[in-house]
Amino acid sequence: MSKLKTFYYKDELYVRLVPSKMLFRSTMIHEVVNRGDVFAMRVSDQHFTVIPGTAQVDHTEHRMSLVAPVQTELHHV
Repeated sequence: MSKLKTFYYKDELYVRLVPSKMLFRSTMIHEVVNRGDVFAMRVSDQHFTVIPGTAQVDHTEHRMSLVAPVQTELHHV
């Protein structure tokens, strides 16, 4: 069982997202990281956002159970 590092910000659960090296070619990604802000996904609705690096957050960990994924219909974006 693995642990997922999470945090609460304004009473919402988030997962921190770390950009890959390839994404650092983007000026926007580079600027966000360099100013100390954090990319995050709000768990309740999978909303991708930027959290200020100075925000007061409560760090947590959630246990992740690795189970077989449920097959769903694929939709191409």
